[in-house]
Amino acid sequence: MEAKEEQLEHALWSAISLFQHVEMLDELAHIDENGLATQTEGLAARLKQARAQAARIRTVIEETASPDLGQEGDDARADSP
Repeated sequence: MEAKEEQLEHALWSAISLFQHVEMLDELAHIDENGLATQTEGLAARLKQARAQAARIRTVIEETASPDLGQEGDDARADSP
């Protein structure tokens, strides 16, 4: 279970990292004096969406409490009559 929790957290942080890469496109879109295209309305909408999605994933990470998965006494059957 602990390994799966770690994998899940890693995957969520990876998603946030990818959203940050999408946000980097915003910086490139503003460099029109170097011949790059200026920011279009569609790109602006996608950047806004990416920021919101990353914030929601970050909230999921922050609100997730890892269960105490200690090795001792984990067997629920041991407590049953």
